[in-house]
Amino acid sequence: MAFIAALATVLCFNQVLSKDFPKPENCDVPDKAQIEGKLDQLFRNLPKEYLVDRFRTELYPGAIFLEASIVSRLDEFRPDRPYETFCRGNDTVTLFSIYSKYPIRMTIPWRLCSGQNGTIDTSVDRVRYEGELVMTKTQAGTQSKITNLMPVVMDSINVGMTGAGEAMHIIAQMLGDIVSRPFRALWTMVVTSTVQETLDKTLKTLN
Repeated sequence: MAFIAALATVLCFNQVLSKDFPKPENCDVPDKAQIEGKLDQLFRNLPKEYLVDRFRTELYPGAIFLEASIVSRLDEFRPDRPYETFCRGNDTVTLFSIYSKYPIRMTIPWRLCSGQNGTIDTSVDRVRYEGELVMTKTQAGTQSKITNLMPVVMDSINVGMTGAGEAMHIIAQMLGDIVSRPFRALWTMVVTSTVQETLDKTLKTLN
């Protein structure tokens, strides 16, 4: 499962990176200050942590289970460079970059069929994302959405485990193949989709 997820992530990012993004046009955007103020407010209101329920799985059928993950310190993301606002057809687009100087953490609870349990604790010391806020004016009002969110800086992943006695050794053996490149790709996929979700949900509260 980890290899398939990793492969899908790499293909997805390659597809995004190969897009021919429009170059910023020199056009008049009268509500530029309002748009950028909205982005500032968006990043200030990101939650401290977010529950990722959709990645529950059986690491080993009937024996080792991974529960809902928690991604934390999302509220540490801050803009690290000036916004770029321009027109793309009828849309107003603002390019942004957010960076966390604190580790972004993902905690994955595990349990065995015997009842023993613990956590897989992962973190990345430096993470930076780039993306777009796209605003479209319609008869019903202005619609806003976050698009093209991509990780552009991601340090090596730190992995630790908690558990009881020999259970720790068993799980470490089972994780041997995924605590490497595939696990990094899986981590990237989960955290990136989580950042996207939190941005979308927080943005809706500001509209």
